[in-house]
Amino acid sequence: MIQHKKGQTIIIDLFIAISIFVLLIGATALIWHNYRAKLANDFIYEDLQVKAFQVTDLLVKSTGNPGAWENNISSAAVIGLAESDRVLDRNKVEAFANISHNEGVKLLNLGDYNYYFEIKDVNGGNLPNGDVKFNVERYVSYEGSDEIFKFTLWK
Repeated sequence: MIQHKKGQTIIIDLFIAISIFVLLIGATALIWHNYRAKLANDFIYEDLQVKAFQVTDLLVKSTGNPGAWENNISSAAVIGLAESDRVLDRNKVEAFANISHNEGVKLLNLGDYNYYFEIKDVNGGNLPNGDVKFNVERYVSYEGSDEIFKFTLWK
């Protein structure tokens, strides 16, 4: 009869050990899933930062390619809004505001990201409504006055 109780004790110990093991595996899987999701969001946010800085540098420092792309948007290989470094050309800004959002994404090489920009009374792109967005502001000269060029990249 004593041996029978030892067997019951071993079975109870085994069930407790298995329960603890299953709980630990479940907790590890949950933590791993949360960490992986956070890491993916961090990667997207960092990619947005890099792209936003690159695009705004291009827009406010470059005339684009060809230099007079605003006269024939279909010939544009690269969009730039500047007459010179951080001095924006009104015709280029208005041409950029008037192109379709999809064409702007293509010319800026944004991939799956969307953009929105504004300066003074001109804006373009789609209003940001994504989960992940990044804003960049650049000081520029526009129509003879100092202005802030606001650019938002979002997904």
